[in-house]
Amino acid sequence: MNKPTYFIEMTDTFGGEANYCWVNRFLVSASSPRGAMRRVCARTGDSVRFQYGASDAGETQRWDSTRGCVCYFVECLDADGIESVNRNYSRIEVL
Repeated sequence: MNKPTYFIEMTDTFGGEANYCWVNRFLVSASSPRGAMRRVCARTGDSVRFQYGASDAGETQRWDSTRGCVCYFVECLDADGIESVNRNYSRIEVL
């Protein structure tokens, strides 16, 4: 069985809110949102803490860095979602 694909946006925060002054985007194949975040953290050298969002409802999750003013948004994508993300964003790192 194929692993789900997760779209993860990493961005800076200001006053605790996502700021999008800069952003890094990732497409990650993993068995869970936590597994996807582990792969991204291995790449970025960051450590994170889950904040909110339900993985079973298809809801976007937020994870916050424990090291600085950075947050991550994690969303599970189907084939159409992957195509849409690739069409709308030019620089996405695939892990």
